[in-house]
Amino acid sequence: MSYQAHMWRLIRAQPSGISIHALAGDTGASMKSARHYVYALLSAGVLEVSEQRPDQTHRYRLVRDTGPVPPRHDGDQLVTAPTTRYRIWQAIRVMRSYTVRDLVATAECRVEPVRHLVRDLVDAGYARVTQPAHRPSGRHARYQLLRDTGPLPLVRHKSGALTDPNTHEEINL
Repeated sequence: MSYQAHMWRLIRAQPSGISIHALAGDTGASMKSARHYVYALLSAGVLEVSEQRPDQTHRYRLVRDTGPVPPRHDGDQLVTAPTTRYRIWQAIRVMRSYTVRDLVATAECRVEPVRHLVRDLVDAGYARVTQPAHRPSGRHARYQLLRDTGPLPLVRHKSGALTDPNTHEEINL
């Protein structure tokens, strides 16, 4: 799980507010990263200063909860819209049984991200093929979700490993 995801989870879990120092300390992020993320959330109206202390260590409180997906940076702008992978995962959770074509239509995205997530889910044992593709007839493979651990999709690392951000489980393939 990324530092931003850890920080976002902590911010959401602290209704009375949290300091930048506590955010950095509890997540392992640098003070610079924590400060940058908090200031971006402040400027986007997601956080507000809840307490100003004499020693200049402020506490910040969530005022606009955008859900379990952490808001992310896109250049200088903070984006709170769900990622493509998140939309695909939500469609899978609702449908339970699906084809790649179903997910492309439901999540309104390109086919490649769908194929990647479906492959990751099958490889990790979170889904299985219930009906193989049959090219001559044009039938697409059908998949079934076996393990729904929560609202966040699996994260693929550069090393090839997968992490389930809902359970913090590392899945080595």
